[in-house]
Amino acid sequence: MGPPVKTPQMFYGRQDVFDWIGENISGRHQQHILVLHGERRMGKTSILYQLCNRPPTPQHVCVFFSLELPPPKSLGDLFYSMARNIHTEMTKFGLSLPDPVKDDFRDDAQRSFLSFCESAESILGDRRLLVMMDEMDVLIDKVEKGMLSEDVFHFIRGLMQHSDRIAFLVTGAYKVRDMLKNSRSILFNMARPYKISYLNQSEAEALIVEPVAEYLIYDGLVVNKILRVSACHPYFIYFIQYICDSLVKLARAQRKNFVALLDLDVVLHDVIQDNTGNLQKAVYAPLALPEQKALAALANVTDDYRILVPPDVVAQELDKYKLGITKPDLLDALHSLCERDLVVDQRVGQSLQYGFKMDLIRMWLRQNEVLLRLSQETKI
Repeated sequence: MGPPVKTPQMFYGRQDVFDWIGENISGRHQQHILVLHGERRMGKTSILYQLCNRPPTPQHVCVFFSLELPPPKSLGDLFYSMARNIHTEMTKFGLSLPDPVKDDFRDDAQRSFLSFCESAESILGDRRLLVMMDEMDVLIDKVEKGMLSEDVFHFIRGLMQHSDRIAFLVTGAYKVRDMLKNSRSILFNMARPYKISYLNQSEAEALIVEPVAEYLIYDGLVVNKILRVSACHPYFIYFIQYICDSLVKLARAQRKNFVALLDLDVVLHDVIQDNTGNLQKAVYAPLALPEQKALAALANVTDDYRILVPPDVVAQELDKYKLGITKPDLLDALHSLCERDLVVDQRVGQSLQYGFKMDLIRMWLRQNEVLLRLSQETKI
């Protein structure tokens, strides 16, 4: 559903993130794991790729490591793969060290990786290593399922505490968010977290306009509507490219270089139909069932004019479709949806009211009658 952005030419915004990393990568914060957390499709992986292009300091050698491709089956696999990636990146900088030996990591993964890191440190000179571990949720999931030992987290902590030349930056979604809250987890005291959320308006506008500026002009109303329906969500790293491609093809078919509001409405209609399942897979499917119910019901009772509603209105809609959940569960679901940046809350009088952060999701849920489908599936 849209690959991460690897080239600097197609990457927009996030200067606040790069500034934060630069400020926290050394000095008194050296022994902390830096954590970029946020929902999937927020562009966390793209940020890591950009760090490879623009390290926090000229001294840093940035090593990208995905925990998802492929997911590690053992500590030996994990640390051997990390060692290989470190070796590859250091070689690019003319820093030569012995190749990691896979059998060594199979016999004693932690000792072998520690030995490898000590060798790497010995030849770094005035350089530093920034090991960037993408999709930490995959590792947490494997530890929770007993497929990997939780010793991996303690080992990384020990490695950082005894090294002033190796820093770790990890990314993750809801499992990392939960781990940050857990006072018994390694991340509770060791992590310096930064939430990755929506682009700001100027960043999103640049992403819409600049890639096609040489051959396409947007009506100002088109840009405003794209910003409104998306709320500047970095889903546009994929979604806005899809819109732009569709609009470009439409404009070329009509032999014009100007996109008007009616043109955008044609494309949005197709997007909301979601025949490819992109919105379903990226936004809705990862939610727990109470969250799915609450979000679908909220879509039914809000619109362009009724933007916010109290929880009781959501509960009544769920009851109407025989999908009722307890009030505490509903409030928990709405709170979780707020944390996931799908829903916003606002105090009106003495109570909180809820509405959508992004109109696109509300439009999709409502047009595809997702609440009705949930009700029908429950009856089966």
